[in-house]
Amino acid sequence: EVPLFNAWIDNWARLGLESVDYANYLSESEEYAWVDERPEVKRLRETIAAGRGISHAPGMARVTDFGQQFAAAVGIPRPSLLT
Repeated sequence: EVPLFNAWIDNWARLGLESVDYANYLSESEEYAWVDERPEVKRLRETIAAGRGISHAPGMARVTDFGQQFAAAVGIPRPSLLT
C-alpha cells in the first residue's frame, strides 16, 4: 500500500502528467482480478462493507509524454508503472 497513492493519481491527472479514462478499459475482466487482492480492498470488504457489495470500475491510467518527461526530470525511474 502507498498511503498517498490516490492523491498522486489525482494530482498527476490534474497536472496533465497522466490521463485517467473510464470510457476505455481492457475487455478481459480477469485483467482486473489484481484489484480484489489489494490490501485496501480486502480491508474495505472486511470492515466498512460488511454485508454490502463493493465493486470497482474498470478503466485505464496512462502516463502522458509530458508525464514521462516530468518523471525523468525529478528522478522517478518507472512512471510507466501507472500504465
